[in-house]
Amino acid sequence: MANERTLLAYVRTALMLLASGLTLVKILRVDPELRVIGYLLMPLSLVVGMMGYIRNLRIRKQLRKLIRDEK
Repeated sequence: MANERTLLAYVRTALMLLASGLTLVKILRVDPELRVIGYLLMPLSLVVGMMGYIRNLRIRKQLRKLIRDEK
């Protein structure tokens, strides 16, 4: 159950980064420096999301192995 909560935390963070990046680029249309930050936040959100997914898979595999070894 903690593994799922951790994955959801990664997803929440990735969505926040994506929304912040889109806001800086599309909605606010602020200084060019902030637009660059917005463009950097969007791919960073994908990286964070993938990190969470990979971590989830790795922990799930370890838990399955642990359960199998106990039997």
